[in-house]
Amino acid sequence: MELYKLIALVNGFNYVGMLPIMLWLPVIFQYLLFESEKAFEKDSSTTLAIESLFFALLLVVGPGYLIGARLEDHTLVDVTVMQRVFVVFPTIMCTAYVHQQDVFGDYHFPILMFIVDVVGALLHGLTAPSDPDGGFDEHGPTGGPWGFRGIYIRLGKHWRNTPATEHLKALRLESYVGMAFGLMAAGHTAVTCSLALSVMTVVVAIILQYFFLWYVANDTTEKSLVYVTGSRICLAGGLLVITEFMGYTVYPLRFQALAMIVGAIHPYLSAFTNTISSLWLFAHCYDYIQIHHPYNGPVYWLTTWGVLTILSSLMWLWLFYDRYDNTQKTRVLRVHFQDWLLGFFCMGVGAVMQKADMIGRGSVGSPVGFLLPPVTMWFTLETKFLNHMKTGTPFHPSWWVDGDDRSVPRFDRSDVVNLSFSIATALITVVLTSYAFFAVTYAVDFSAFAWEARCWKFAAAHGILFVFHSGIWMIIASSGVPAMGNAKALKILEIPPILKSNPHECIKVHKQDLVVGIVLLILAGFVLPSEPPSVVVSGVIKGVSMFFWVMTVFNKIRVHVKTWGYQEPINQYKLATTVQKSEMAQSIIDPAKAKTDESDLFSLPAPVEDHELLDHAKAIEQGQEERMKHAAIRRIQREWVKKSLRKRQQNLKMKSTDEGAGDLVPWSFQTYRLWCHPSSKFNDPTMYNAIAGELFGITIIAMLILTSFVDPNTFTDNPLRARLGYNNVCVALDQRPMRQISACGYMFIHWATIQYSLPTIARIRMERKTGKLRRQPVWVDSVLIFMHVVAILGSAIFCLCFVHSPEDNVYMHTRPFFGYIVGKWFGAAALTIEAYYEQDPKIKARQMVNWKTWTYVVVLGLVSGLAMLNVELNYAKYDIVHPEGWSRGDSISKNLWSPWWVSFILDWFWMILNGSAGAYLPRPPMTFGESVVHQDTIDELRHRFPPKADHPLEKKDFDPTAKVQNYHETTMRSAVRSVLRYTIEAFEKKGEDEIKKDPTSQSDWGFGRTVTIMKAKLKIDDRIKKISPIFRTGLFKGTGEYDGFVRINITEHGAARFSIRIFVPNEDFILLDEADHASSRPGYKQVDFLMAEGFKQFFVHDIFVLASLMQTVYGLCSALRLLFSPIQTYHAIMGVFRAKAGIDNTTGIFGKEYYAGLPFMLGPGACKWGIKPKQDHIVDQGDIPGACKGASLTGIESEVTDKAASAMLKELGAGLLGMRPREWDFTMQLAKCHPSHDLKDGACEWDEGCSPYLPVGTFTIFPEPAHEGGILNEDGPPLNFNAWNQLKEHRPVGPLQLARLLVYRRHRKARLAQSHKGKHPDLVCPFMSSF
Repeated sequence: MELYKLIALVNGFNYVGMLPIMLWLPVIFQYLLFESEKAFEKDSSTTLAIESLFFALLLVVGPGYLIGARLEDHTLVDVTVMQRVFVVFPTIMCTAYVHQQDVFGDYHFPILMFIVDVVGALLHGLTAPSDPDGGFDEHGPTGGPWGFRGIYIRLGKHWRNTPATEHLKALRLESYVGMAFGLMAAGHTAVTCSLALSVMTVVVAIILQYFFLWYVANDTTEKSLVYVTGSRICLAGGLLVITEFMGYTVYPLRFQALAMIVGAIHPYLSAFTNTISSLWLFAHCYDYIQIHHPYNGPVYWLTTWGVLTILSSLMWLWLFYDRYDNTQKTRVLRVHFQDWLLGFFCMGVGAVMQKADMIGRGSVGSPVGFLLPPVTMWFTLETKFLNHMKTGTPFHPSWWVDGDDRSVPRFDRSDVVNLSFSIATALITVVLTSYAFFAVTYAVDFSAFAWEARCWKFAAAHGILFVFHSGIWMIIASSGVPAMGNAKALKILEIPPILKSNPHECIKVHKQDLVVGIVLLILAGFVLPSEPPSVVVSGVIKGVSMFFWVMTVFNKIRVHVKTWGYQEPINQYKLATTVQKSEMAQSIIDPAKAKTDESDLFSLPAPVEDHELLDHAKAIEQGQEERMKHAAIRRIQREWVKKSLRKRQQNLKMKSTDEGAGDLVPWSFQTYRLWCHPSSKFNDPTMYNAIAGELFGITIIAMLILTSFVDPNTFTDNPLRARLGYNNVCVALDQRPMRQISACGYMFIHWATIQYSLPTIARIRMERKTGKLRRQPVWVDSVLIFMHVVAILGSAIFCLCFVHSPEDNVYMHTRPFFGYIVGKWFGAAALTIEAYYEQDPKIKARQMVNWKTWTYVVVLGLVSGLAMLNVELNYAKYDIVHPEGWSRGDSISKNLWSPWWVSFILDWFWMILNGSAGAYLPRPPMTFGESVVHQDTIDELRHRFPPKADHPLEKKDFDPTAKVQNYHETTMRSAVRSVLRYTIEAFEKKGEDEIKKDPTSQSDWGFGRTVTIMKAKLKIDDRIKKISPIFRTGLFKGTGEYDGFVRINITEHGAARFSIRIFVPNEDFILLDEADHASSRPGYKQVDFLMAEGFKQFFVHDIFVLASLMQTVYGLCSALRLLFSPIQTYHAIMGVFRAKAGIDNTTGIFGKEYYAGLPFMLGPGACKWGIKPKQDHIVDQGDIPGACKGASLTGIESEVTDKAASAMLKELGAGLLGMRPREWDFTMQLAKCHPSHDLKDGACEWDEGCSPYLPVGTFTIFPEPAHEGGILNEDGPPLNFNAWNQLKEHRPVGPLQLARLLVYRRHRKARLAQSHKGKHPDLVCPFMSSF
């Protein structure tokens, strides 16, 4: 027998033998529990409690192990292992620490149970076999994961089984109802029963038994079914012995005995019995609370049920979400939001009634505690159940109206389901909401609606009115009083809505009303004091309430005006008949074949039930169904993406009503984005991370303002200031009522954190399956998930800051914030590690994380650790110096461990680092349905489907000639002229002044100093075919060779420049109007390429910064002007440093890379170009400008020029190539739909990961003088290059290019005014003859 089953067999005998040993050899347990013989006196309460628990273990747990070993079924053993870990363990903790039901009071018995049950189960689980189906062969396990992973796989597979018979289906229903009954029984026992070990006994006897029945119901082999009846009878008899003969009187055990007896007749009887028993226990428990805990008991009761409502919704998502299709996922998330609202509604109503002292036994609020929790749970669970079954309900018309989901009918097939949900809906939306409205308004008095009422009563009255009136409005505008089922008898009371509107529009307003109302109830019950608050707080609460009243009235009027005369659309699905089933079913599978003629649609015969057509559709073309379904999903996704990338049109004639419109448009305020798109199909973690930061910032600012009004003395007298020497941010959150308000507000911040972390965890698991974006080992996934869980826990622990005031316990107030700090760092580190392992499916070598991100994570970790250590040491030093502690009026301690400014720097440095996380941390992919979408893809789509055309190449028609030219001429030219007018004049004046000082202009390095002018050739070769044909225009429309020359010169800061001019035939090319049409070669036109060393981007972002800098440099304005735009000035200075850092003084002219820096047109797009050397050119030590590598070349440009010429001559004379030509690859970087490929921002470095520089030809320099002019003491004309000497197909793009045109014209004028007309001596060619 294998080890797993052997341990199960031993455990079975162990649990069966505990009771006999206790009866016959109690001395064994005396030694095990370290108790005296007196503790085990016969017939004592201690002995009775232990014997009752052991009796339950003998009847429930022991047989499970023995049956599993007997049937050789791993899954049944798995059930027993998991129930010990996840059910018994929390029960032990509750028994020992929460309810104090330990038999001896020294924790010996719970510790023994923990070792035997929990630790034993963990060790047992580690031996679980690896085969998901169970079994070993002679060589060992047959495959699959070991241990708890194997258990998880087997239980998941077992859970997905469908019971084969009606009896087994009934048994499964009994097991689920029984588990709910067990939870209710455990809660009832914990509240009302004082017997030792009673909670433990109830859990074992009830919940664990229904785990066994669940296993039997889903067992497809039905081998275990024979043990069910015997198990029922034995358990029923044993429980009767415990309760009636042994005197261990616990009500739930009696009910369980009854359920087991009637269940032997039929499982449905047991389910019915458990339902009635649960209701009785519920009522008895609440009645007990009202009697024994009249003050706080009822509000704790309603709060607990509100939390359970939310937890049940979360559990449902965890169990079923991944199994749903996209429409089910959308609906279940809406229902999940509804569950949160109902849960908080329970809490708010209970708190308000308790504060009004109207919730005690016999009061007007007593029925609220009896009825609201069970009906809420009933309604929420059945709503999710309808979605689970893919059926609709007339009470939620938004599910099936307007084709929200064509597979959802209006009613379920079973009128039992329809009637059940109708009753639940009527109770929750009409009866209970109406009674809650009456109870709350009665408790706070109807005068609370007046402005003069107390603040908390005002908030309570208006909050409940928001909820009540919105429910009534939904009946009038959306659902009416619908039929309760398909039967005629259930349609008698049907009343259509009086003012019928589109339910999709109504539901948005209804949600807003519910949120506002429930928030007001929460504020009234938990936050606002009973005594009148300050005038400011009261005015804010009442003013905000009035504002939302105006908004809700306006929104309702807008809905009715917008959808006046609304009628449900008639579609093929609803009008299909039996005769047309095949045709219509085919149209469902293939929408392209659906009819579109309205006459055909309206001539169809009487309708049939929706489910008949659906079943018929599923029976047609089974081989095509899956493929067509995925194709339809992809079409829907594409349409949603397009809608999401476009903003709503402001024009009323073209107003968009698309649900997702604008969702993916860049939003500067993510909280508003969520408000506009609460049901987005995209799960974007970055949005929720930003929302958490925005809400945190809003909370801090609001509380600072509120503190300054309510308690301004806090800023001068608080324990944090006394210990740290200054007021940190937390001071604004410490005093009443700011602490209570912040605690409620932090609930939403923590929710945003969870919404960020949980989808991230789910995405990691999803990527583990697809493998497209990941390349890390599986264990790294587990580490990442653990780190994100730590981030969630850190955020949750932060809530304790609001529980402990710093005046009471400064350590318990501050250390939860340490947990938040640690959690934030773990989240940042996990995101970075995940991005490090990501890979671009198209460019495998692309790195998704740069050095800035790693530096940020390391610095954040160091600052976080130092900040926490500094606070702890300051606190400890204060306690040593002031052992009496802090009291009001104490001044700042003079014996701080560190100066106040150290704490100030660390705190605010940490705040700044967290606020700037978006600039350094990688953006995680988002999920769309079951797809993982990288943020780069979304950025590309944003450019491809822009909300508006921000620059010419984003226009939809992509007309480069007309649109771009019009853009330049009409939009930019006048603006650039007005901005640069004084700058251009200053540039000209400066040139004139320089000529007066130095007629040769040798000292003005803005013009550049010529090194040499040589012959050159540009050859476009076959590599141009790698470029898409639509971009092959102008010079690059095909292969070709073009002669020319190059002026090599040195400019400011010692950078090398290539001014290239090539000659193209007149008949083949057309120049720009702005180009110089004169040419030194008849029959040819001249085209210029201006490139500089490492010049991939400009040094300033736009013309405004350029104008400010140039006017400051030329003395037209004070340098103080730059202080008005510090960010732009900083970027400009950094741009200069970046350009200087790109200069390599150890590489000669022939070994450098040269780039144009700014974009030019290329077909329907744009590009940048450059040249990359095919040879090396390392200069000698004596020819390195500045004498060392990396030296600054500013101010020594003459030395740079001379040494560049010297190094070039040495390379031509003694280099490997000698006097042979030097070659460069002519490369182009195509503009892509990527945020970095900005045509207006000159300093933006274009991402080369998505679009690298591609070689399309060869640029060659021949070591021969060009004889084209520009050389001093030669007859040739002066040379003037211009970036606008280009073909029409390659028009320069962007405002900076236009500024370049205007400046170059004045530049040319200044050059021609020089004595030598801008000519310089050739420092290379005259000396080459000696070679």
